[in-house]
Parts: sequence; structure tokens; C-alpha cells
Amino acid sequence: MIETRDMSLEEIVKALPPLHKARLEWAQLMCDAWFLECLKAAGVDNWDGYDFAIDMRQELGEKL
Repeated sequence: MIETRDMSLEEIVKALPPLHKARLEWAQLMCDAWFLECLKAAGVDNWDGYDFAIDMRQELGEKL
């Protein structure tokens, strides 16, 4: 067991075994996907900056 009392969240995550890190990353992705669905439902595509965000995503996607 890891003694976490005096550790930052970042230190705790680094100390976890790889499987636990993968589960945390998966959980974060699920939270992000859920938040994206909330934004879409709220009409985010009508907000200022939406086109800029789409362009950023495309540029970043080309670099990956």
C-alpha cells in the first residue's frame, strides 16, 4: 500500500502501478466525453470561438 498522506495528486498517480494509471486515464476520458456531450446539448456550436476550436483540433490532429 502507498502512503499518500503527504503526497500531491501528481505524486500519487506516478506511484500507481500502470494498470491503475490506465484506469485513471480512461475515467478522465469518460468524464471529458460526458462534458463534451453536455456542451453540445447546450448549443456550444453556436458560441463564439467554436470555429476556432474546430480549427485547433484539426491542426493538432494533423501533427499527431
